Amino acid sequence: MILRLKIALCFVFLIILLSGFAFVSEVQAIIPQMQDVSVTNSGDDTILDVTFFHTPVMPGHRVNFVEVDIDGIISNYQISQDSLTFTAQINLGQITGNPTVRARVQCIVDGWSSWSEQLSIPEFPSWIILPMIFTVTLFSIIFKRKLHNINVS
Repeated sequence: MILRLKIALCFVFLIILLSGFAFVSEVQAIIPQMQDVSVTNSGDDTILDVTFFHTPVMPGHRVNFVEVDIDGIISNYQISQDSLTFTAQINLGQITGNPTVRARVQCIVDGWSSWSEQLSIPEFPSWIILPMIFTVTLFSIIFKRKLHNINVS
């Protein structure tokens, strides 16, 4: 009788233990992973596009800050991640000179990602450099022809 009771209790305990494993789901939280950082311009403002991957995305488990380091000056920007792969657009305002920039993101639960690679912010937008070269070349040709015409006369 006591042996049967012990076996029954062990069986009940084993069923409870196994049923607990059946209802436990695996959590796959990861530290945010930086994918890309790029610089664009909008008028006079410099825009930093920070793309990262982070899962899961829930109200209590998401990326909430982007930290930007411009030549050693660190600023935080609050964001609201709404997809696994997310691009945060950070308006840096007017940038002078040719500083370097890097970024990282912070998950509420998992903490900070690693820093992105450093990249240089160009002083002039790339779309303006080609017309400037064309204009300087055109004026050089015109000036050279006028000089040549003055010397011939």
